Amino acid sequence: MPTAHGVMGLYGGEGFTDQLADAAALLGVPPSRIADDARYNILGAAALLAREIDAMGKREASANVATLAPVLARYAGFTPERSGSAVDGFARDSFAFDVLLTLDRGINEKGALVPETPVNWEQAFAPDQLALMRAPMVRLDLSGDRIEAGGYAIDPLSETLVASGKPDRSTAAGMAPLSTDYGPAIWSAASSSNYSVGRSASIGAVTIHTAQGSYAGTISWFKNPAAQVSAHYVVRSSDGQITQMVRNTNTAWHVRSHNSYTLGIEHEGYISNSAWYTTAMYNASAALVRNFCAKYSAIP
Repeated sequence: MPTAHGVMGLYGGEGFTDQLADAAALLGVPPSRIADDARYNILGAAALLAREIDAMGKREASANVATLAPVLARYAGFTPERSGSAVDGFARDSFAFDVLLTLDRGINEKGALVPETPVNWEQAFAPDQLALMRAPMVRLDLSGDRIEAGGYAIDPLSETLVASGKPDRSTAAGMAPLSTDYGPAIWSAASSSNYSVGRSASIGAVTIHTAQGSYAGTISWFKNPAAQVSAHYVVRSSDGQITQMVRNTNTAWHVRSHNSYTLGIEHEGYISNSAWYTTAMYNASAALVRNFCAKYSAIP
């Protein structure tokens, strides 16, 4: 996973956008100052965000945070955008959703106080986008570049997520696959350059990781052929949503000499900030490991 620098988590390239260089150019300082100086790190992020606001003509509307969803998606800093890619768009929209969700809920922790700012979610995202963001299970088909919410939709009257019945199996979107190894998980395959097909040993352990990055960023990184790293599953902090990236029968690259017999789980967040470790994420991860223990008798 590319390193996220400073309190604003700006990327310095390494397969993602070089936000440090872009911010340094905007402020007229060296990239190292953006990376290492907290004040300039915050100023750099603000400059990048302001650039995107101006580029999208959102300056007059920026007081309404709901209008900033497309700006935040452009700002995210993941792998440079591929025009029209649904999967890339989903990763960026997920970043925007998490930022707005934090504003909506507010923060009061370790001296940091951000008051709650109500978000008009129906203004921030189109109904089909919002269904994807809120659905407990989202289906991603990388080869077909398709995403759908697996039978969920936004009710236009209650403005809440509801089950809309079984997905239409006659459509291409309705055929997008869920994980066959763990039912609640989303299937979104990692790049074939980032794992090995098959195993040289029986599954006998689970390795727990902290991603040192966001859920959306981790998914985006594991899809990058240059990453040379992967894990079997990724868990989202805010609600425990799980995406499977590598089949259990294959060898993910996450713990070096122990790859052959382990299953790897990446958890969204940073080890330096315990706020990422939510009850929802703990519960989802525990259920996943319980499933492994029931399925693979060699796991102690």
